[in-house]
Amino acid sequence: MIDPRPTGRTVLVTGGAGGIGAAISRASAAQGARVAVHCLAQDPAPPASRQWAHVTPAAERAEQSTRRLGDDSFAVGADLSGPDAARRPAEAVAQRTGPVDVLVDDAAHCQTPDSIDTLTSDSLERHYRVDAVAPALLTAEAARLRRGQEPLSVSNVGTDAAHAFPGRTGYGTIWRHKHVTNERPCKVIDEANTA
Repeated sequence: MIDPRPTGRTVLVTGGAGGIGAAISRASAAQGARVAVHCLAQDPAPPASRQWAHVTPAAERAEQSTRRLGDDSFAVGADLSGPDAARRPAEAVAQRTGPVDVLVDDAAHCQTPDSIDTLTSDSLERHYRVDAVAPALLTAEAARLRRGQEPLSVSNVGTDAAHAFPGRTGYGTIWRHKHVTNERPCKVIDEANTA
């Protein structure tokens, strides 16, 4: 059984320096967790005629946030669109505190315009790398690092963007994956722990 109480546990919150992720980081720390706040040191420049529609707080903001959180909380920087995106945050946490106990996936990529008329394979690829591939691989890596211990607790946070944000075509398509991973995380984690 997964124990949801964070007291004394290490909680990794992707996108944990801003918005909902920051609120989750604060709530976890208030309940006695050591929080690893994932941040993106710097967003790459968007392609021509595009803007990033997500909030990426500066790395300094993540560092300030962790000082306020206390309980040995710390920042972990990683660009989740990179090829080894999943490995870095999980390994950084494991080296500093031991394996992640609770993974909260709140990081997201969103850009504008993001409509049927502007959707490209490049824009869709970045959406999927950050919003679908990285969370799945991060979950698998964090579970591998916990082999032989109690199961990893996982929460995918997000919105049903296809309905909540009209005109977010690429961003909205990733939620089919998110719903699949939310349905059976315990089974996936248990399989990883027994492999």
